[in-house]
Amino acid sequence: MEQGGSHVYTKALMAYAFTLAGKEEKHRALLDSLDKEAVKEDGSVHWQRPGKQPEADLPFYHPRAPSAEVEMTSYVLLAYLPTRPAPSQEDLSLAAQIAKWISKQQNPNGGFSSTQ
Repeated sequence: MEQGGSHVYTKALMAYAFTLAGKEEKHRALLDSLDKEAVKEDGSVHWQRPGKQPEADLPFYHPRAPSAEVEMTSYVLLAYLPTRPAPSQEDLSLAAQIAKWISKQQNPNGGFSSTQ
């Protein structure tokens, strides 16, 4: 699971799947691995594939990340918010930082680039 950027996406998806399945040990191991690959800046957290840059947009708007990064980061956010056991205070804090980054990816109309 350690090769290439697509595996960051795979880990994000698997972390969410294990959250839904209630497999806490595997869920936590994937989140720990993803935490090491997180991009933490400006009080926000997100994940990106290696070598990917923000998409060019109008010069007066904040550049947005490619849709795959928005989708991948959204799956990690969902993985941090299991219903059982309830998320820890640390997980909720990190989830807020992830949500902050995702909200910055909105386009001028309030939507996002094409994602699932």
